[in-house]
Amino acid sequence: MLKVLGAFHLTHMVIDLGSTIDLYKSIFDPLIIPPSFHQGENRDASFMYIGDLYVELYASRDASLPNGSSNGAKHIRRFGEGFANFGWTISDKPRDAIAFCESKGYSPVYLAGSDPNREPGAFFLHPRTTFGIMLELAQAGTHRQDPRADPAWNKRWADHPLGIQRLNCISYNVRDLRSASMLLSELADVVAFHDGRAPDDCKDSVYFWAKDHVVELMTPSKDSTELASSLVHEGPKIHSATFKVKDVGRASAYLRGLNVGTIGNPGAGTIMLNPSLLKGAKYFLTEKAVPNDPRDAGVRTGVAAETRLK
Repeated sequence: MLKVLGAFHLTHMVIDLGSTIDLYKSIFDPLIIPPSFHQGENRDASFMYIGDLYVELYASRDASLPNGSSNGAKHIRRFGEGFANFGWTISDKPRDAIAFCESKGYSPVYLAGSDPNREPGAFFLHPRTTFGIMLELAQAGTHRQDPRADPAWNKRWADHPLGIQRLNCISYNVRDLRSASMLLSELADVVAFHDGRAPDDCKDSVYFWAKDHVVELMTPSKDSTELASSLVHEGPKIHSATFKVKDVGRASAYLRGLNVGTIGNPGAGTIMLNPSLLKGAKYFLTEKAVPNDPRDAGVRTGVAAETRLK
């Protein structure tokens, strides 16, 4: 199986890169890497760091055209603006990783790098072969110089009005929770550490520890919910990113001051930034830790809880 080194980036596909950068600046004040153009992908992109999350803003130059042919334009036509994929850095050589994935029936959909004599920098797994879990798998060393190694980095986010403590999890909305969970367990050295039903959120979930972050696979347990509607209209795909914050009420007041709408009751401990204002991105802020999170005291990283996967 693949050896995961850590989280790579979360990709937010948009039409207008400049206005999206301004939006992120106004809300998060992240550390931003200036935009660059990639000719092969016909896209402009900017990368940024929000707490311990690495985000790519991706804007294809033909995304607004009715016949745009780039991967980004096709994605925008199908899903609209919003999150497209998440990624891991891996220790495996990309071509060896591709061969392993193909042997398991997981089809690469795009290889970064056009020289057939060189290793690709990264590749994607086609979500049709992975129950909607679109993952980018990147070569070790692909990541830029990382500011999160600075001891002052966490304090910067603790002092920010949002009070971000960490990335709680990256969440995928899937139809077949058991099969999707078995896929992750078979694909890489990640560990399922908690599964169960969250009645208040109307979902069943399985949480995986992946070296330095948590991935949640979830499926709706009731109809007439946002998760159920998303499956009907979009199909299985990446759904959201959740930050654990110190005080949701404080974060909510800060967002109100920016005229950024939220969904949910701050008194219940969780809110979502209105995705219609965030160009389709679904960011949750919560005071609640992931159940049995390995990063919390008393739970050993890499030790699986009792789960239905057994």
